[in-house]
Amino acid sequence: MRRLRRSLGRAVRRLLGALRVPVTYSYAINARRWPNGRCNVNLSGPTWPPEWQPVALSAVGEWNGVGARFSFVEDSTSRNSLGCLEMGSWGGRLAFTWTYPEAAGEVLVEAQTLVNAYYKWDPAHPAWLARDLSKTFNLGSMLRHEFGHFAGLGDQHQNSDSVMYAVMRSSVPGDSPKELNQDDRNGLFALYS
Repeated sequence: MRRLRRSLGRAVRRLLGALRVPVTYSYAINARRWPNGRCNVNLSGPTWPPEWQPVALSAVGEWNGVGARFSFVEDSTSRNSLGCLEMGSWGGRLAFTWTYPEAAGEVLVEAQTLVNAYYKWDPAHPAWLARDLSKTFNLGSMLRHEFGHFAGLGDQHQNSDSVMYAVMRSSVPGDSPKELNQDDRNGLFALYS
């Protein structure tokens, strides 16, 4: 009897191992969108270092490459902008994106992202030495996440591979930025299709 149970247990484990469970995606939106699927953004504001502009352009380019009816357009006169200031530990907040209006279903008219220079970024801020050197965070990954907020996506809490996942892990200097996954793309298509 014991031998039969062991044999049956192995068979069940093999069967379960052979089953493929489909990955499900969950993106977070609140139906706020940019008019005509276009967001002009200033990537050269007064508190944004020019050395970080290529990283921002790469993040914008990845969202623009999704194929949805949405695009970021670089515009040095836009109020939609990036900024970087040293704000202390700020409750562990690495960056914050504010979009207006905040009510669900509204047409977006303004967005701004503020990156906290208190933390160590890769690439490093060209003028400020980070005060918290315990971890390094990939600037490109963070900007992809924040530009997702610019577009109207919210944080999601189920798929840690998503750029829009609510928690950003530290990285090793020189790591490639986290790339958009299907969940991120599906969210943008849900807003702009």
